[in-house]
Parts: sequence; structure tokens; C-alpha cells
Amino acid sequence: MEIFDEGDVNDDDDDDDEEELRGNGAEIRGISSNQRAAYNSNLKTAEKHFKNFLVIMHRTTPSTYPEEYSILAFNNANFVSDALDRFATYLLEVAKIPKCNSALGYLSKIKCKIARDHKTSNFFADGKWYNDIRTKMKSHYLESCNRNGTNLVDHAPSLTESDQLIMVKLLMDRNTRQADLDRGIIILQKQTIGRVSETSRLKFSNVAMFKSESRFSKVSCFTVAMTRLKTGHQHTLNIFVHAYSWLLCPAHALATIIACCTNPSADIFPNIPEGGEAAYVNRLLADLYDTWSTKQQSASSGEQLSKDLTSHSGRHGGAQKASDHKDIQLQWVIPRGKILIC
Repeated sequence: MEIFDEGDVNDDDDDDDEEELRGNGAEIRGISSNQRAAYNSNLKTAEKHFKNFLVIMHRTTPSTYPEEYSILAFNNANFVSDALDRFATYLLEVAKIPKCNSALGYLSKIKCKIARDHKTSNFFADGKWYNDIRTKMKSHYLESCNRNGTNLVDHAPSLTESDQLIMVKLLMDRNTRQADLDRGIIILQKQTIGRVSETSRLKFSNVAMFKSESRFSKVSCFTVAMTRLKTGHQHTLNIFVHAYSWLLCPAHALATIIACCTNPSADIFPNIPEGGEAAYVNRLLADLYDTWSTKQQSASSGEQLSKDLTSHSGRHGGAQKASDHKDIQLQWVIPRGKILIC
């Protein structure tokens, strides 16, 4: 968007814009009403649990708890804090939500729903009581982890360079336009340490060549302008030619996509549907594992492909490899997506 000085404002242009806005009949919705499909799906699940919770509470204390949610019923700060406190217990002991992040997410979405419905009431001005609920919920799961020897969060297995090489070879054997694109997303996601929803939305305009020469060094690479959706910032990454493998080289993968492009598009990965990026990559990784397993039955190769790789594996593997490098500091890796190295 261009920003003009006051002297540059053209009143006639403003009138034309206003006329166009009045004439097209488009509805202007609040920006907060636009939510991603994954968020809406989780919100529906949270609302389903909250509805079940209210039914149970209404049976035991009908004079206090309504049978269903309404804005009028949740108009008292003390009642809201009591309801969320008890809803947390419901999630832990009645619904028995197995994962800590899921339970905390359901609680958070109901809290946000109530806050949106009561914008002027400021129920959560003193956040201590709500934070106490979340802290106690997390303690509940940590105690369970301690008893059972389990992890609080099940991290996706890291995508190793060995995994990459096996999958890229399988894709090269397929020798299709689709396989070229799939090879590209597997390589570039690990290079950018990005969420697949970020890497898959890259456009060719985000990529540029970079060359710098001085008395002391010569640098030649290409740059990728990344938009980190969840951390809310943009930055540019330098992507270099792979040191020893053209199969794993991000420059070769990108060049192959460009050279074999039959349907020109501004998007590097037009085959990956917006909103379904993770599902697409999960299906791809599962398909490649099945193909590898079938080939292993008739071969004696010692190569091993990691099982249960997910769309998070490339991001986690990229961060792990970067953090292990002697010349890369950990604080350079974490901002790529607020990822924890463990």
C-alpha cells in the first residue's frame, strides 16, 4: 500500500473509490471473524465439550448453571471464573483429554469466546485466576507423565538427511511434474525451517539471486523472503547450493520446478491446497514410506526410512541440524518458528 503526503492527495480519486465501494455491494466483515479452518474445527470441538459440561452442571445445580451457553447467562465475572475452573476439571476427569495442549486449547477457546461476547465486561482484567487454572491443568499432565514415563508433548520425529535422500530418490524414480514439486517441498521446508503452511505458500517473487564479492570472501546463493505467520514477522534467508549432493540441493530442486513448469503460476507449489498444507504433506510422507516398505521386501538395502514422519518433521529436522552446527547459535534458530530444540 502506497502512503501519500497530504499534498499528493487527489480528491477526485477518493470520490471514485468511494463510488466503487458503494456500488459493488460487498459485505465488509470484521477481520477477527476470519479464522483458519483448523481453528474453526478446534473451536467446534471445544464448544461441544463445553455444551456437555453445561448439561452435567445443570443436572446437579440447575439453579446456578444453565443447560446451554448464552451471553446473558455468562454476564458475571465470578460465575465465569467458577465455570472455567470447573470446565478444566471436566476436561481432565470426565472427557479425559489425553494431550495437555489439546485440553489447554479447548479451555482457551472457550475463554476467548466469552471474552468476545462480553467485550465491555473485562472479566479477564486480572489474569491471575485464569493463569492459575492453566498452571494446575499443566501440573496434572506433568504428574501423569512422571507416573507413566511419558512425554508432555509428542514431538514429530526429525526428518534426517538420510530420510530426505531416500524419499528424493523415490520421487526421482517417478519422474513426473508432481514428483518434482513434492521433492521441492520436502527439501525447501527443511531449508527454511518453516511450517509447511509457510513454505508451501512461497511465490517465485519471494526468490532472488544474491552475489557478493570482496577482498575477503565471495558469496553466491539465492535468497528466500519468508513470512512467519504465527510469529508475525518477515525476514530473508540465504539458501546455498548443497555441499555434495545435487539430489538434496535446494537450488537444483527449485530449478527443476522452473524448468519443468507446464502451467505457469505465481506460486512455487500450486499443487498444495491452501488450508490443507499439512494434510497434503502427511499423505505424501505416508505414501513414500509405503513405497519404500514395498521395495524393501524385495531388496537387501541397508537404508532405513524413519516411520511416522509428519508435516512437522521437516521443520523439526531443519532446526535440529542447524542447532547442531558449530557455527550456528541457538538464538538464530528459535525465531524461525518459536521452535524448541529437544
